[in-house]
Amino acid sequence: MQAGKSRIAALIATFEAMVAEPDPDGVDVYAVLVAQDQRSALRVLLAYVKAAFHSIPALAALVEADLGDSVRLSTGVVLVAYPCRVAAMQGLRARVAICDELAYFRSADENLPQDSEMLRALRPRLATTGGRLIVISSPYAAAGALYDLHRRFYAKPGANVLVWQGAADVMNGTLSRDYLTRLREDDPELARAAIDAEFRTSTSALFDPDAIQACVEVGVRELA
Repeated sequence: MQAGKSRIAALIATFEAMVAEPDPDGVDVYAVLVAQDQRSALRVLLAYVKAAFHSIPALAALVEADLGDSVRLSTGVVLVAYPCRVAAMQGLRARVAICDELAYFRSADENLPQDSEMLRALRPRLATTGGRLIVISSPYAAAGALYDLHRRFYAKPGANVLVWQGAADVMNGTLSRDYLTRLREDDPELARAAIDAEFRTSTSALFDPDAIQACVEVGVRELA
């Protein structure tokens, strides 16, 4: 919804790659940008990254090679963009991994949800670098990996995962007020997700997850 999420993702990747120390053994370390498909990964995420390195002289000096689908820096980090294919993550060591629009990750061949599997594939890539896993997404159904992260960690004191939830017009003050008003009038359900960053209960599973959770006694494994 043009809140600036992809730009933020690119900015985080740029910063992490810029301040990284070269690996002592000379092995490539990656800043991984993951989007739903190759078009989004290259034309949106990596395009924002390249714009920063091409337009700022201090950053341009760090570029050793622009290979089209990746950018190699003198810091020893390779900025690379991938579609959400679990197999593509194997063998990488990452300084940072960023998922853009995680709630919409689906496999290209079978159209099955790929969000949870992608997080499972990325976490080990960060194990030896102390790197961060960043998820940036509009909410969708009240189910899946993004919803689970929000349910477990949002506004929870002492949580080791930070969850930020903000409306599109708060994140990006340049959005037209008239356009936002018309969208709310024409499609209130879409507006709640795209503008107000709220999960859509109408697209969840057969039963409302909140209603199910209200019936669950945490820590109780069996009942008489």
